Amino acid sequence: MIKKALLVVVLLAAVAVVGARLAVAGEGCADAGESMAAAAAAPAEVKVPVVSVNNTVCPVEGTLISKPGEYTVEYESVIYNLCCENCKAEFLKDPAKYIAKVNEEKAKADAAAVKVAATMEAEAKM
Repeated sequence: MIKKALLVVVLLAAVAVVGARLAVAGEGCADAGESMAAAAAAPAEVKVPVVSVNNTVCPVEGTLISKPGEYTVEYESVIYNLCCENCKAEFLKDPAKYIAKVNEEKAKADAAAVKVAATMEAEAKM
């Protein structure tokens, strides 16, 4: 009989503890629900990843860049390497002009890489 009474007391204590935790959790959930609703109502800020084109020729001066990444300009979530800090202002005056130069230089580099790969493949077959 004592064992049963002790078991009932332990079970009641466990139910009381669990009930108290649920009540506290319920209070927090109301606050969390309100903050979640506020967050849903606020306009979401879309973060666009920034990408580097890794150009090795300065689009403004046309010179080789000695330390890519040292002088850069970010335009429309794209980072362009420059040869010096002075080129940044010039780039921003007419970004389309200089972006076209970067794209042209990249196309030349890609074409050269394809040509080298084809030459190496042809030599390997000999």
